Amino acid sequence: NLQVLQVMGDPQLHKETINGEFIIMQFTGLLDKQDKEIYEGDILLSTSNFVLLATGEPTGKICKETYEVIYLPDEARFSVKSIKTEYPEGYIDKFKLSQERMAKYFEVIGIIYEKKDFLK
Repeated sequence: NLQVLQVMGDPQLHKETINGEFIIMQFTGLLDKQDKEIYEGDILLSTSNFVLLATGEPTGKICKETYEVIYLPDEARFSVKSIKTEYPEGYIDKFKLSQERMAKYFEVIGIIYEKKDFLK
């Protein structure tokens, strides 16, 4: 039972209503590969091809990983935290998020506040 509302006319903030509770989510300024806005708390699916390090040629294997979008107040930036990846759960990506990276590899598949199979 999810509703998205604009907060006080600010297009950068969304207020999520889940089971009667309000949750404010900040817009990252980025879009996923489907041109969907990415917000703090979103769950992202990253899909990429494995490549040979020596040549950069694709191996034919697909890598699918799941991340949560988080805000790092000490660094004043957004990042992603691993949920189901090759990294330990809770690993925070050290690279800065870029529109090029988001549009190439990431797709919004839900929000952290919903109970979904990808969180198990």
